[in-house]
Amino acid sequence: MKDKRRRRKGEQGFTLIELIVVVSIILILAALIAPNLVDIEDRARRNAVIADAKALKIAFDLYFLNDTPPKNYPPTTEIPNYTGLRNTLSPYVTLPPAETDANFTFSSYNATTSPPNYQLVIVGKDSAPTTVTITKNSISY
Repeated sequence: MKDKRRRRKGEQGFTLIELIVVVSIILILAALIAPNLVDIEDRARRNAVIADAKALKIAFDLYFLNDTPPKNYPPTTEIPNYTGLRNTLSPYVTLPPAETDANFTFSSYNATTSPPNYQLVIVGKDSAPTTVTITKNSISY
């Protein structure tokens, strides 16, 4: 049986139909993948803030465990800003030297002695800022 598509000797290539099918498949795949890639940077920033919050909670727990009796969390006056947070928790967690380099912005810190507890509020640097509240028993966002 003879091939209906006749080609001259030395001519190679794809037919128009083959090209249209391949381009269509590529466009369909791009349409499926594109929505997932649009907000990937924001999701990564949000996850970074949550990971930092978990590290800060562990650092506060270590501070409490290493404190001399009666055990307590750092006093409110010791952590008025990001620098105070970094300096106080530096033996337990490594934070960037400047707040501009961190994944979050310091918002507030409050500690109580009876019962020992604390509340640290940090705000993420994503497009819809994630507010994370860290306490002795939980991390909420």
